[in-house]
Amino acid sequence: MLMPVGHIPGLAGTRTAMKLGDERRTEELGHLKLALATFALQLDAFELRTHEVLLAVEEPVTENPPVNGGPAHRRDRGPPEG
Repeated sequence: MLMPVGHIPGLAGTRTAMKLGDERRTEELGHLKLALATFALQLDAFELRTHEVLLAVEEPVTENPPVNGGPAHRRDRGPPEG
């Protein structure tokens, strides 16, 4: 669950005195967390795309017909004559 920037659990009704620098650091931390989460999502999407490409590359597509006299040729023609 995301909490508002600067929220301190247990002090819901009270305000804490923060220095201007602390507010900027807190805001920057929120930006960094968002950037990291965005990067993680983009990395996941990239890994999924590359995984699909690698799977496609590993499965060779053969369009060559069986060689005369090879096992597939004999299987289609019946037992070898001899």
